[in-house]
Amino acid sequence: GGHDDGGAGAFGLNLRAMAGYMSGLSTRFRTLLASLRSHSDPTSQLVALQELAELLSVSTEDTLAGYFPTDSYVKELIYIMGGPKPDSGDSGAKIEEVDEDEETAAAIAAASADFEDNGEKMLLACRCLANLMEAMPYSAHSVVTHGAIPVLNEKLMEI
Repeated sequence: GGHDDGGAGAFGLNLRAMAGYMSGLSTRFRTLLASLRSHSDPTSQLVALQELAELLSVSTEDTLAGYFPTDSYVKELIYIMGGPKPDSGDSGAKIEEVDEDEETAAAIAAASADFEDNGEKMLLACRCLANLMEAMPYSAHSVVTHGAIPVLNEKLMEI
């Protein structure tokens, strides 16, 4: 069958493959976000950060736009870097007063317990943000809005 469709068949196939790839990527991003949020499982968090950093390093604006939930990721990555905990949808404006010394002592104890793990996670979260801004320059607005700058400054002061 030597009929020539001018390559349109191959183009249609590539387009379908690309659409399949993109919807798969969208699902992958949702799964990775869920893993990042599982703070009780540091190992899957670390693996998710590594995979996300890798994915973002080979992504472009075209492959991410519309598929990548930028704000959700940025909030979570900043939290992993030591920033504020992202809102889980509750609009409880009143924050309970807590004994800060006690809380700080507990946080320091917890931090030193898994410092190695946390250090690596923070570094990977940073790399994810850097790769994201490289792939999608306008995502920098989200990164700044959600408070990455003070968190980064604080980390740099600690070094």
